[in-house]
Order: sequence, then C-alpha cells, then structure tokens
Amino acid sequence: MRIYTRGGDKGRTGIHGGERVDKDDIRIEANGTLDEVNAQIGIVRALLPPEHEWQDVLGKIQRELMVVMSHVATPSAIRDKNPNSLS
Repeated sequence: MRIYTRGGDKGRTGIHGGERVDKDDIRIEANGTLDEVNAQIGIVRALLPPEHEWQDVLGKIQRELMVVMSHVATPSAIRDKNPNSLS
C-alpha cells in the first residue's frame, strides 16, 4: 500500500476545488488551529459522562467548527457559485 505520491510536495498542498496553495497559506494555518480546537473539545467530551449537560453544546460547537473549516478551505469562487452548499 502506497501512502506517498513520489512527486514531492514542493511546500504546497491542495484545497477544495483542486487549487494548490503554499503550506504556510493563512487558510491552511487557520484550519490547523481550528482542528486543534476541535480536538481539544473532543477530549473534553470524552472525559465527560455521556449525559453531562455540556455534551450537546460542545457537540454543536464541534459541528459549527467543521462548517467554518469547510468555508476556510473552499476558494471564494466555488463558495460564490453555491453559497448554501457549505451550511
């Protein structure tokens, strides 16, 4: 099983729609930070009992973070064509 492309990434990565951007692009940095926040919330939820009053609100925050991340990763040209597809 191959887990590499053998082409080298030249410091670039792909985003939604096939666009290639530098790995230090603000969108990549922002999504990395949002992902870390989401992971920390997941840890808190895992440590709380399933019936804890915060489970629902933390789950909602996680879902909203994923929507924000999808908006960040999607070029504006694609978002503008179908603005409701990411909500």
